[in-house]
Amino acid sequence: MRASFLSLLLCLATAGVLLAADITPDEAAKHVGEKVTVRGTVIEVFVSKSNNVYLNFGAKFPNQTFSADVLIKKTPALLADGPQWLKELEGKAVNVTGTIELYKGKPEIVLTTKEDVKLVN
Repeated sequence: MRASFLSLLLCLATAGVLLAADITPDEAAKHVGEKVTVRGTVIEVFVSKSNNVYLNFGAKFPNQTFSADVLIKKTPALLADGPQWLKELEGKAVNVTGTIELYKGKPEIVLTTKEDVKLVN
């Protein structure tokens, strides 16, 4: 009986994690180290001189509250056809999934696949 109860609790806890709601860009800093989905509007798509691409949420760089990054050295395949597919996201609502990290005090997700970014219908 006790084992069944513990199994049930474990299943419910796991389901709660899987069913967790999306978070906003403003909430991202509270979830560092967690794999989450951040839902928000891309305010700016910035392409650096080194061809890294940053999707900024909340405000334009350097005042963004959250960013989703495509780093050319980490995932060159995402930019093999250029950054246009990312530039087209500016002004649109998207879901970005990944593990939140802090970079210079700002929360970010470094994208690893195109499936990490989805337009919100």
